[in-house]
Amino acid sequence: MDFLASLPEWLSPGRLLEDPRSVESAAYVNVAVVLVLVGILGALLAGRPQLFSQGNALHERLMTAYGNWLVWLSAFGVLATIVRYANAPFFSKRIWVVLDLLAILGIGVHFAWYRYRRYPGDLQRYQQVLHQRRFRLAAQPRPRRVRAARRR
Repeated sequence: MDFLASLPEWLSPGRLLEDPRSVESAAYVNVAVVLVLVGILGALLAGRPQLFSQGNALHERLMTAYGNWLVWLSAFGVLATIVRYANAPFFSKRIWVVLDLLAILGIGVHFAWYRYRRYPGDLQRYQQVLHQRRFRLAAQPRPRRVRAARRR
């Protein structure tokens, strides 16, 4: 509960953009661990979507897209926490870690919006395509016309 009370002070622009000092809390280690786990999940989703999609091409496409975003954002976040510990002049500001966490949160919000707004229509179109493929009559080959014999 004490963390929630100090959150506005921690997220103030002056604190986020101040010159780097040594890291005073272990929160960055916890954030780095969470980002590594998110990166592993994103790599699994992007690299092997068929493990989770059960043959659904729409789900594979979505998992690949969101997995790629998670991999890149988590890699940037881990890099930002490592640089934070190194106290580099510009790149160790707290703002980079906060922006990365906000971007991952934004990806989650976009996924929730997509799931409730656009996914039902996309799923219906995907099922229509599957239905048409399944019940489409196979094209019958046309018989060849016999050419008339050439006269000499």
